[in-house]
Amino acid sequence: MAPEDLLWGCAERGGLTSAEWTCVIDHLLRQLSDLVSVELARSSDASLRSGLSLGFSVDFWSNDSATCPLDLRLGGTFGASNHPGETGEYVAVQGWLFPYIASERVSTTNGRFNHLYLRYLRADAGDNDWDMTSFSGRGTWRLLGWEPDTYGEFEGFDTWPYAAGGRAGGS
Repeated sequence: MAPEDLLWGCAERGGLTSAEWTCVIDHLLRQLSDLVSVELARSSDASLRSGLSLGFSVDFWSNDSATCPLDLRLGGTFGASNHPGETGEYVAVQGWLFPYIASERVSTTNGRFNHLYLRYLRADAGDNDWDMTSFSGRGTWRLLGWEPDTYGEFEGFDTWPYAAGGRAGGS
C-alpha cells in the first residue's frame, strides 16, 4: 500500500504497524527534503509503539551545512497523532523546523519566534483545516510560519543538538 494511503487510512484501520509507519515516515521525510531543498536524515529510533498505533514522533536534521559561509543547518521533529473529528477520528501530521547558523538556533527579535511550524495536509485542505477526512488528494508539507516556544518544549535546542545518528544525548 502507498504511504499516503496508509497515512490517510490510518484512523479507520485502527492504526499502523511499526513497518507501515516507517514507510510513511520515510515518505514524509523525502517530501520535507524536497520542500526545503536540503537532504535530510532521520533518527533510526523513531518513537513507535509495538502493534498497531495511531502516531509516531521522529527527529530529523540536515547532514551538511547548506551554505558554507553561514553554516546553515536544519533540524527538527515531526510526528502524527490521532484527533477526534466531526466525522470520526483522523490522524494529523505536524512538525517543527529549527534553522541554525554557525551552530546557533535562529530566532526572531519579534516575540522570540524560534521555529517554523509545519503541517502535512491533503492538497485541497486549507492551512487551518484539521479534519482530514473531508479532503482528498496527495499530501504536501506547508510551512505555516514562525512560532514561539510557548510551552518550553523546545528548550535545549539552542545549539546544534544533532550528531550522526540522532539527537545528542538522547534520541
